[in-house]
Amino acid sequence: LARLDRGEGPPSELASAPVGRFAGLSPALRRFLDAENGVGEYADQPTYSLAHGQLSRASNRATGASRPYFDALVGASDGATQSMISAAVASTSTDGFSPFWIAALALREGRPIPSGAREHATRAAPQFDAMVRWLGEQRSLSAETSRAVPAGLSQPLTMAMATVVLGRATPVRWRTIARAFFFAIERPYLNSRPPLTTTSDGRENGGLLMGGGLGASSMFGEATRGELGTIESRGSSRSQRSARPSR
Repeated sequence: LARLDRGEGPPSELASAPVGRFAGLSPALRRFLDAENGVGEYADQPTYSLAHGQLSRASNRATGASRPYFDALVGASDGATQSMISAAVASTSTDGFSPFWIAALALREGRPIPSGAREHATRAAPQFDAMVRWLGEQRSLSAETSRAVPAGLSQPLTMAMATVVLGRATPVRWRTIARAFFFAIERPYLNSRPPLTTTSDGRENGGLLMGGGLGASSMFGEATRGELGTIESRGSSRSQRSARPSR
C-alpha cells in the first residue's frame, strides 16, 4: 500500500508522499522513510545523500560492509561519473535489488553482466534473462516510441532497469513508476530532470522531464497485486540491512 501511495503525488515529492500514515504499522517502512529524509540517526548516512542526488557524498560516507551496495546504487544513478560507473559494475553486492541495477548498468555500458549479479538476479527473478534480452532490444528506440513491457516479465522491476539502461530515452511513465515503486534506499538516484552524462562508448545518457503525478491505478495497472508482494519480499528485507546506520 505504501508503494502504491507514492504514485498519487507529484514525482518531485516522492520523499514526502503520504506513506507516513503506514509507518506506525511497519518498522521497515519507518526506516525507509527516515533514511530518505535524513531523520535522527540517518542524518549523516549515505542513504540520505543518495536519496537527494549527492552522489559523491553518498559514496564517501559508505564504509565497511555497506560499501559494495552503495557502489552499485551510486554508479547506476543519474549523474554518476565514469569512476562511479566502473565501481558499480565491479561491485559484488547481492543485497536488495542491487544485482539488477548492476546488470542494467553493465548492459547500458556494453559490458558483460558480472556472473555474481546474474546468478543472484536469476535466483530472485527466473525471467531475468528474458528481461535482459528485451531491454537490449529497446536501446535503439526513442522515448516517444509506443511500447509495453511484455506479459510475463516483472513490470515495475523491468521498467526500473530500463530507466538505468535507456537514460533520457526512457518513457516518462516508466521512470515515474521506477521512482515511485522503489524507495530511495532500494534503487539508484533517479532525478525528475537528470543531467546529461556520457557513457563509455560516447552515447549521451540522461533523462526526460517528468510530468505531473500519475494515479496509482494508472501507474501500476500492468502489475498484479501478487507481483507487487513478490518483488517486495524478494528485495526489500535485504535492503533494510544497508539502510541501517553504519557505526
